[in-house]
Amino acid sequence: MANTAIQPPTSLRAVLSYIGKYMLNKLIGERDWSAQENSSRGVVSLDCRPEEVQDDLIVLESGDISTRRSVLRRYRDRLTDTRNGNASLPALSLFTCLRLWDWLIWKIRPRAASRVINYYPRYLDDPKSPGYSDYCRVKLMLHHPFTDWPDLLSVENETYTSYIEAFRACKRLHAHPEDFYNDPEEEGSDSGSESGDEVPQEAEDDFPLAGFEAFARRRPGVDFTTRADMLDSLGSREIDCSYNWSTHIGRYNEICREVWEQMKAENPIELRVEVNSSPEALNTEQRKLYDTIVAYYTSEINLGGRPPPQLLLNVDGEPGTGKTFTLLKSCARVQEIATAAGKGNPVFRAAPTGIAAFNIIGKTLHSLLRLPVKTKKTDLSLGTL
Repeated sequence: MANTAIQPPTSLRAVLSYIGKYMLNKLIGERDWSAQENSSRGVVSLDCRPEEVQDDLIVLESGDISTRRSVLRRYRDRLTDTRNGNASLPALSLFTCLRLWDWLIWKIRPRAASRVINYYPRYLDDPKSPGYSDYCRVKLMLHHPFTDWPDLLSVENETYTSYIEAFRACKRLHAHPEDFYNDPEEEGSDSGSESGDEVPQEAEDDFPLAGFEAFARRRPGVDFTTRADMLDSLGSREIDCSYNWSTHIGRYNEICREVWEQMKAENPIELRVEVNSSPEALNTEQRKLYDTIVAYYTSEINLGGRPPPQLLLNVDGEPGTGKTFTLLKSCARVQEIATAAGKGNPVFRAAPTGIAAFNIIGKTLHSLLRLPVKTKKTDLSLGTL
């Protein structure tokens, strides 16, 4: 078969390309995709290289390997593939086709959301770049209807000798919708800083972005905020303000102390924490949590056994911000206070999964509460409770 890559991979990039092209195709082919998953896959990949250097589209289906036409090839063959006389096909651009059309039956997808186009490779919009001619070719083929490559050299009935000249004429005469082919411009650093005490940053590897990295930067029409900004607005967001929280007020005020004592007696394993309880290494926010927990348990000791008002805390944050670190230090300090008062370890730590429970030196919720796992559902007996 022509244009089929059969060369042995001799470099790291070639090995990764081989894995992505063949082995991942096999894994995806063996995956039992549900109808819902198939209908929700709204990403289409477009190989922007010259067509003569593109490999065949390898498809693994029902254990059979076959080659099929690429999306670009199907677009170029649209006039010969259809016999229904669709008058809109000759003027159909590749960009509109990829986003809105079903190219198997050549009809618009009326109720489906527009697709996201994953371009590869991405040529630079720089006239000094060696790939600038390919960049102009890609921009022309996205918005100018064509069937043969020489068609792209014609703009407003005038034929040009190169893709660069044709693209310049296109920019001067036409206004096309945003196709998000260019990489977003990065905010430049302040070059006016004359401080000589700044530590020079290590130069990053000068490698082109992978397809998934470039795709992750596509944010058409949406100004996403960082997760840190979202956490700062918790409680003041529109969804928080419009929610009816009155159903939760007073819901957990009464706790049956006998049940709690029975649970502690039935779980004699002490989840002791062997870490330094000193709060010196904590930052300001972590210290607030530490002090709140320690002060609450200290007040419980001073009440002489009477249960204090219930304390409910929600600790949230990005990975690596020190949630587990602060929790373990707080538990270690509470453990020391309980030992000095002649009491046992009062803290039970639990998490939904085994890995999370292991990280906090605790138990899973199923183990702590004795919940059934993968067994026939039956009514819980009083003994189980």
